[in-house]
Amino acid sequence: MSASEEKQKNVLIRGVDAEAYRGLSSLARRMNVSVGFLASQAFKLLVSLVDEPGPVLLVPIEVARRVRRLVPGSVKSIVPRVVRYIGKLSVSGRDLETTESPVVFLGIGELIFEDDVTEELFDKKVLRIVDCGVVEVPSHIKKFTVLSKVSFVKEVRIRETR
Repeated sequence: MSASEEKQKNVLIRGVDAEAYRGLSSLARRMNVSVGFLASQAFKLLVSLVDEPGPVLLVPIEVARRVRRLVPGSVKSIVPRVVRYIGKLSVSGRDLETTESPVVFLGIGELIFEDDVTEELFDKKVLRIVDCGVVEVPSHIKKFTVLSKVSFVKEVRIRETR
């Protein structure tokens, strides 16, 4: 049995909204992945956003209504840009500066932040990094600034500035 198979579990979830399941199933077919894979991605994303102790909580209004007791008082409403399912991605300071919204990186194999990304820009524009293989940042960005943004990441690399 492979390591990834050992991490998988068959579950029965009661009370799933039928329309939401149909949407997830349709999306899985279009992406050529299993419903279980997409559900796992959704679980990871929700956990990473709700468990984040920071002042920003990003959840759809209906989810927020249902989990009202979990929502901190200082909720800030934002609409992030989600970048997802890319094998390898390099992000420059200019890339981050030109996006109006904070960014969530989801399911990126190798995510590389270029040397021109400042710690302030990283902290301001990167909302979350979820379920990525390798995240590489230049050494002038503090490790704990990066670690405060990641969930379900296999490896964080600190690279000496070129």
